[in-house]
Amino acid sequence: MINTKKIAYLIVDLQNDFGRKETAALYVPDGEKVIKPTNHLREIIESVGGLVVLTADAHTEDSSTFAHNVPGGEIYKLYKFSNGEDRILWPRHCVDGTDGSKFLDGLVVKDSDFIVKKGVDRTKEEYSGFASNTTCLHEKLQSSRVNKVLVSGLALDYCVKATAIDAAKLDYKVCVATYASRGNLAATVEESKKEMLDNHIILAETIEEVMAFVNN
Repeated sequence: MINTKKIAYLIVDLQNDFGRKETAALYVPDGEKVIKPTNHLREIIESVGGLVVLTADAHTEDSSTFAHNVPGGEIYKLYKFSNGEDRILWPRHCVDGTDGSKFLDGLVVKDSDFIVKKGVDRTKEEYSGFASNTTCLHEKLQSSRVNKVLVSGLALDYCVKATAIDAAKLDYKVCVATYASRGNLAATVEESKKEMLDNHIILAETIEEVMAFVNN
């Protein structure tokens, strides 16, 4: 019997406001260094007939994730909203249609890629590519008969982690290519790795470990 299940590669938020050091509003240290390994990984996934997905923050100007839009809000500080939710507030970044929201120069993007815009709801924080029904990511993976996903990108301790954990909760087999990802802070990166391991996610530190996941 032919195995019609396949893999998807979820490339998370490789956008100017995260990875272009000179102008980034919310720069992830060494974020630009993931472009080369990301392009290599997509070649591998394409070679086995996999699906390539790119997620992208696409905030509105009045997004409640931006500190300046929240009365008394401070950048990088927790804020309790009226619904009881505690959320970190961020500087303005990745507003849909701006230069900061564009994919990083040098990143291979093709017409066949499935693009997921997240953060479009001004009232919510959407770190995960699965966070909003508007992304239709789960539906796309299901219709493409995907049963396992490779994840990498920016930032490992926020959007990469959230996307990977949501994928695991939806019963996909998940591997995060940590060497093709970067995080904001060493402490939160280590915490995030532990959380992902607790959710039965494979953390691949090398291309050999990625290949073992792809071929398994």
